[in-house]
Amino acid sequence: MSDPIAPPVALFGHRPFLFYLWSRSFSRFSSQIAAVAVGWQIYEMTGSAFDLGMVGLVQFAPTAILVFAAGHAADRYDRRRVVQLCQIAQGLAAAYLAWGSFAGWITVPEIFAAVAVFGAATAFESPAAAALLPAVVPTGMLQRATAVATGVFQIATITGPALGGFADAAAPAAPYAVMALFWIASGLFSGAMPAALLGGLGTVLIALLWMRLFPALRKVERLE
Repeated sequence: MSDPIAPPVALFGHRPFLFYLWSRSFSRFSSQIAAVAVGWQIYEMTGSAFDLGMVGLVQFAPTAILVFAAGHAADRYDRRRVVQLCQIAQGLAAAYLAWGSFAGWITVPEIFAAVAVFGAATAFESPAAAALLPAVVPTGMLQRATAVATGVFQIATITGPALGGFADAAAPAAPYAVMALFWIASGLFSGAMPAALLGGLGTVLIALLWMRLFPALRKVERLE
């Protein structure tokens, strides 16, 4: 007999999933704040529409360039650590922008370099984080957890730019300070997730267990 589907309270009472949700939500908020803060600062400093367009190119080019390396990292290494390192790297880059903007010495090339860090880190973070979800939810709750996570991420996507605008109105360095705080918090929540079933040796052991329980999988592997 199959296990009964757990009630909704079991999902929100499951700490690994809550850590995952907080981690990804704070990271998404920071990314959306960056979309507003960086573009606005670049345009204020240069007044160039071309430079404003280059922000998007510098941010998203690493995703295309690193797509295969990022997928390999998500399969080969501890996904929790991959996500955590990416979030901390982005937090440090945001802190650098906050410091430079507050002190007044930040330059356009330095901003572009930080944006490249954001893009490269996101390229590795996204596939690893997506692969984490099945490992941090109770049995039978993956579909519901996916729906909840998607809804929360959409809220962050919608409200993040507004938060960035309010912060920028207070001070040019404020959005970056918020981003740094959120990304560091994301890294802490990622580190609090359990290490089990998160890639590397754990993935190999789980695959062997499935092949032991379902011998037909070995036949499929031979055909491939």
